[in-house]
This record gives sequence, structure tokens and C-alpha cells, in this order.
Amino acid sequence: MDKSESWKMFDTISPRYDFLNRILSLGQDIRWRGQLPRHLPPGENLIVLDLATGTSDAAIILAQSSPYVRMVHGVDMAEKMLAIGRRKIEAARLKDRIILQKGMPRPCLLSAIPLTP
Repeated sequence: MDKSESWKMFDTISPRYDFLNRILSLGQDIRWRGQLPRHLPPGENLIVLDLATGTSDAAIILAQSSPYVRMVHGVDMAEKMLAIGRRKIEAARLKDRIILQKGMPRPCLLSAIPLTP
């Protein structure tokens, strides 16, 4: 598989991705994401870009855990991963604070870009 098409693998494993992530990281992925809000820059009305958002766990944690995060823009190439993320965002009632987009991010003013495994 060409490196530029590696995202297709994530579409393939999307129904099992969260489970695999928990198993392969021995549950550490939950702890890593839980620490994200502590690393945001100071200030209010933060706009955060979540690159390779996948199933949007990091975006959800940031929106739920920090009252200073006004908006999270989640971007990913894998549409099936984004579909799972959209369902999670809907269930968490965060549609007004998290936007998901397939593809590459559009230029915008950002406060933070978290990098999670």
C-alpha cells in the first residue's frame, strides 16, 4: 500500500479501531487523552485542531474537559472513522463544539494542535 493511501487501512478497521487501540496500548490511550486538557495554552475561547482525529476521542475529551475550548476541528482522511466519531459526538451532545471534516484542514486561526497516538 502506498504511504499516501495508508488512511484506507483505518477505514477497513474502523469498526474495531477503539477496541484495538485499548488492547494494543494496554488502556494507556485513555490516560493519554485524559491528560490533553492540561497541555492546552492558557486563555479562553480556544480553537483546537485535532489532526487525524479518527473516532474523535481526543476531540471529545477536549470539548468535555476544558471550559476554555470553544471549538474543536477534527480532520481525518478515513470517512468511516469520522462516521463513528460523528455518532460519538452526537451521543455526547457536542455537535455545537466539534466539527469533523474529511481531508486536510482548511486555513484558520488555531489555539492548539494536540498530537495523540
